[in-house]
Amino acid sequence: MTASRWGSVAALLGGVAWVVSAILGWGDEQEQTAYLVGLALVVVALAFGGYALVATAPVWLRAVVTLATPALGFTVWLTVMESVTPGYLPVVIGGVVLVVAGGIGLGRGAQRDDKPEPPPAHGRRAAR
Repeated sequence: MTASRWGSVAALLGGVAWVVSAILGWGDEQEQTAYLVGLALVVVALAFGGYALVATAPVWLRAVVTLATPALGFTVWLTVMESVTPGYLPVVIGGVVLVVAGGIGLGRGAQRDDKPEPPPAHGRRAAR
């Protein structure tokens, strides 16, 4: 499996965990264990997504982007959680977004795997 597919699976599972967390804490705060498991899966999904962004780059750049993408995503999530009234609503919205994004990522990956790669181009114009 590719890094983007692993990221899609982690996003899908993290979104499901967040939705379950919000349902368990309905009307109050989200359930903490499921929320933290979902948050860990979101960080993993962002790390795989960052790696997939620069899969052909040098190793040092892949390492930097793989570490920086989850850090940025986590910082944005903390800012959103502090600016919105505490409760389950942002967790439900984030979980639904993650489930949809993970599903789209898995669907796009399945479409790409079915298509054969085009043959390499030859000639002077292909080298440009």
